[in-house]
Amino acid sequence: MPGANEKSCREYSVATKWTCFNKKADFEGLARTFGISPYTARVIRNRDIVTEEEFKEYLFRDFESLKTLEEVLSFMEPPEAMKGIPPAVQLLHKTIREGGRIRIFGDYDVDGTMSIVILMRAIFLAGGRVDWRVPHRMRDGYGLNVNMIREAIDDGISLAITCDNGIAALEPIRVAKEAGMQVIVTDHHQVVRRPGPDGELVPVLPEADVCIDPHQPDCPSSFKEICGAMVAWKFMLAYFDFCLPERKPLLSTLIPHVAFATVCDVMPLVKDNRFLVKYGIWMFHHRQIDAAMLNLCAVKAVLPEDVRAESFGFYLGPMINAGGRLETAELAVKLFLADDLSEAAELASRLRELNEERKQMTNIGENLAMDEIDRLDLLGMNTPGREPDKVLVVYLPKLHESVAGLVSSHLSRRFCRPSIVLTDSAEEGICKGSGRSVEGYHILNGLNGCQEYLTKFGGHEGAAGLSLPKEKIDAFRKKINELCELKEEELVRKIRVDLPVSPSAVNDALVEEMALLEPCGKGNEAPVFAVDRAEVRLTRDPSSMKNGTLRLGVRTKEGERESAMILFRRGEEFLYYYRQKFGIAEEEKMATGAASAVRATLSYHASFNEFRGTRSVQYIVDEFK
Repeated sequence: MPGANEKSCREYSVATKWTCFNKKADFEGLARTFGISPYTARVIRNRDIVTEEEFKEYLFRDFESLKTLEEVLSFMEPPEAMKGIPPAVQLLHKTIREGGRIRIFGDYDVDGTMSIVILMRAIFLAGGRVDWRVPHRMRDGYGLNVNMIREAIDDGISLAITCDNGIAALEPIRVAKEAGMQVIVTDHHQVVRRPGPDGELVPVLPEADVCIDPHQPDCPSSFKEICGAMVAWKFMLAYFDFCLPERKPLLSTLIPHVAFATVCDVMPLVKDNRFLVKYGIWMFHHRQIDAAMLNLCAVKAVLPEDVRAESFGFYLGPMINAGGRLETAELAVKLFLADDLSEAAELASRLRELNEERKQMTNIGENLAMDEIDRLDLLGMNTPGREPDKVLVVYLPKLHESVAGLVSSHLSRRFCRPSIVLTDSAEEGICKGSGRSVEGYHILNGLNGCQEYLTKFGGHEGAAGLSLPKEKIDAFRKKINELCELKEEELVRKIRVDLPVSPSAVNDALVEEMALLEPCGKGNEAPVFAVDRAEVRLTRDPSSMKNGTLRLGVRTKEGERESAMILFRRGEEFLYYYRQKFGIAEEEKMATGAASAVRATLSYHASFNEFRGTRSVQYIVDEFK
C-alpha cells in the first residue's frame, strides 16, 4: 500500500478518446415506418443497419410465427455450407450403425460444456453408444491431450469427436490415428500455422478423418464467427436431416444452449448469432428451456422471463465456468445431462457456491494486484521521471492460478494496457500465469521476444499463458516492456457515443424502446448516451462510499431538473481526476454537494431498476473526462 503522501494506482485515470457517431439517414422517416423514435432509429443506423429491409430484419421479433424448426433455420446459413459436415455425417452414421463406441472431448468453459451436451443429447437420441470426457484445468490444461487419447484407446473407442477444441491438437490426434481410431474435429478456433519451405506461414490441419471448422482453408461458409456449440449443433442438424428427419425437430430444444454459449464465448451478435441468441432468449421468456437452465436461473434468482444476453454473460455463465476453474467442468456437464431433478438442483447449487468462492478469490486477487502495482510503482505515480510500464507484470504467489486470467483481464480493462498476472505453480521454483492484451498489441508476439526467460508459453493476439522461473520475473518484466512499441498516447480508452442527450430526455418509454436493440454485446453494443460539460455534485458523502461507488447529481444547463446518476467501483479515480483538473478546493465543493466549477463530460447507459415493487430508470456512468 502507498504511504500517507503517496498516490495509489486506484486513483490513476486512463486517457480517453471520445468520438460521436455521425451516420446519416432519414431518421424521422425510419421512425414513422417502424413505429420507433428518431433516437432509436439513429442508434440502429449506428450499428451499420442501412436499408429498410435490414431494419426490418434487425427489428424482427415475431417468434410466435415460427412454428417449425425449418422456419427458424431459414433465417440462418445452412449447415452444409461448412466444409467437412457431409463426410462427418457419413462417418458418424457408419459408426452408430455398426455399434462402435463414440467419445466426445470438450473443454471446461461454457462453450465447451454446451458443445458436449449438444453432441451427447443428439447422438444418444440417434442411438449411438456415446460418452464424454472434459479436461481438468489444473491437471490437463486446455483441450485434448495424449493421455486422454491413450485412455480412449484402452477403452476401445472407435470414434473420437472433439468440440470447441481439436483443430490445434496435432500430436494427440496423430496418436489416435496411429492406433486406428477415427476422429472428427468440430471446432471454431483458428488453424495452426507453421513456416513453409519459403518461410511463409501455412495452415496445418490435424490428421483427423474430418475437420469441421469455419476457419479451415477452403471452407465456403460466409459467416465464420460462430462458437463451438453452434458448430456442434449444425453438425447434428445435418446428421438428423440425413438419417433421422422425423426426429430433427427435437433439436430445437438445444437452441437455448447454443445461444448461451454464443454470448459467453463473446461471439459477435450479428447475422446468424444475433438471430439465434434473440430466439434463444425468447425461448427463456416462454420457459421453453430444460430443467438445468431452470435450476441455473433459480439458484441465481433470475426469472427466465427476465433473461437478457447480459444474464448469460454476467450471471449464469460464470457459474458454469466456476466449476471448471475451482473443481471440474464435469459438474456443469452432469447438470445438463441429469435425468433426476433433485440431482440437477444440487449440482446447480454447488456451481453457485463455487462461483461465490471464485468471486471472492477474484476480488482479493484484484486488490492484491493493485497493491503490488503500488509497491513496485509500475505506473510511475510516485517516482519523478519514471514512465509507466506499458505491460503490467504482477506476481501474486498466493493467487489461485485459475483466476489469474480474470485478474489480468481486470487490470487490462482498468488501466488500458496489456497485463500479465503470475502465481506459484505446483512445479518447484516455477511460476505460471495468464496475460490479456489491448487493441494494438499482440501479446503472443511480445512473449516470443522473451523466450530466453520462459519455460513454456502459448496463446494468440489477445490472450496468452506462460511459465517461467521465479528468479527471472524482474528480467522478464524489463524485457517485455523494452520490446513493447506501444506509445503512451495509444493506451487510451475509446468511447463511441450514440446519442449526446441529457438523462432528463431518456425516459421510461425510450429505455423500453431501446430493448429492441437486444441482444446487446460484442458487435451489437448497447446504446451509449453522453452529456458534455455538465454540472456535477455528489449527493452522498464520498467517505461513506462502498466498493468505490459514487452517487451523483447531474444537470446539463441552468434550470434543468437534476438527474441522479451512479458510478460503480471507480470513486477514488473520479475524485482524483477532477481534483487534478479543477483543483482541490473545487473538487471538495463538488464532493460535499455544493455548487462548484467542476464540469464533467460523462458517457452513460440507462436501464430499469426494480426496488420494492417500483420500477424506475437508472442512469449508470461508464466514462468521464
